[in-house]
Amino acid sequence: GECDPGRCGVGPSPTPPAPSPPTGGGPVSVVTQNLFWWNLFNQQNGGNFFNVFRGYGPYDIFLFQECDDVNRVKNGLGYLSMQTFQSSHGLAVAWNGDRFIMRSQGYERVGEDKPGLWGERGVAYVRLEDKSTGKKIIAVSHHGPLPIDTGGQSGGRSVANAIVGVINDKKVSGDIVVLGGDFNANSGSETIRTIESLGYKRHANDWVDFIFTASGLSSPPQVTIIRGTGSDHRGIKTTWSSF
Repeated sequence: GECDPGRCGVGPSPTPPAPSPPTGGGPVSVVTQNLFWWNLFNQQNGGNFFNVFRGYGPYDIFLFQECDDVNRVKNGLGYLSMQTFQSSHGLAVAWNGDRFIMRSQGYERVGEDKPGLWGERGVAYVRLEDKSTGKKIIAVSHHGPLPIDTGGQSGGRSVANAIVGVINDKKVSGDIVVLGGDFNANSGSETIRTIESLGYKRHANDWVDFIFTASGLSSPPQVTIIRGTGSDHRGIKTTWSSF
C-alpha cells in the first residue's frame, strides 16, 4: 500500500518532465483586413494602425487586401517570425513561421471590375502545414470586383465559382480551408450566397468583409471586430480554440 507521506523515506528525485513540444492543435487566430493602403500607409505613414492592430493580437495568419508591402506591416507590428507572401493586386498572406511550414503559394484571377474601375480581381493562397500536428491549412485572401454587389463583369455567381474552383484545384484532401477578404459584396449578394451554397460556412462578417471555412474548423470561433485602425474597413479576427 501507499505509505503515509509524513513517514516515507525520501526516495530519488523524480525525473524532471521533458520540455513540452510546441503546442500543436492549440488556438489558431486568422485575421482579414483591407488596409486602405493608398491613404493609410502612403499618405499617413501608417497612422495609428500598428498600435491599434497589435493590441488585438496575437495572430497566426494574416489575410490582407489593399496591401502593397506586407513586410512593412509585419515589421511595424513586430511580428518578426512571420513569413509572408506578397501577391499582385494588393493581396497578401502572412503566417507564423515558428508554427507553420509553407507548402505552396500562388495567385489566380477570379474576376474583373466593370469597365473604368480597377481591373482584375483574384485570390492569393498559401498552403501551410502545422509543424507539430502535420495538419494542413490553405489560407486564401480575396478582394472582390466592383461595383459592390454586382460581381463585376462576370457576375457574382461566376466570381464565387471561380474562387471555389481555384481552392479545389490547389488544396489537397484533408486540408482545412480558410477564406477571408473584402468581397465587395454584402451578405445577401449572389457572390456570398453562391459561396455558401458550395459548402462554405460563414463564421464572421462586417459590411463586405467575411471569413469562411470549408472542411475543418467547423466549431464557432471567437470573433472580434478590429476597430479604429485608420482603414476605411474594420478588420475581422477569428480564433478557434483548436484545429
